[in-house]
Amino acid sequence: MGDTMHLHLCETHPVYEGHFPGQPICPGVFTMSMVRECASRLIGRRLRWKEVKSCRFTGMLYPGDDTTLVLNMHADADDVELHAEISKISAEGQAAVMLTIKGTLI
Repeated sequence: MGDTMHLHLCETHPVYEGHFPGQPICPGVFTMSMVRECASRLIGRRLRWKEVKSCRFTGMLYPGDDTTLVLNMHADADDVELHAEISKISAEGQAAVMLTIKGTLI
């Protein structure tokens, strides 16, 4: 089990202004950036993507969604190996995985 963070996607964030106005969704690159930023906060230093080994979007995230991010990380002196999942609760009350990503941060 990794570190768990609960995230709320703020409806008024400017990232949504140009991403399908009238029916906005969270851009994939923004979602990947959230994962990197959360990993940086947990590790205690600014990180950037070195390699994305796999990235699978299995659903859409929308402004206002409440999500859960689970980060499993292994850090050495230089790299951080990461496996992360973002999920949200569906209308039926089930947790649904929206993103699975594995990669290396430096």
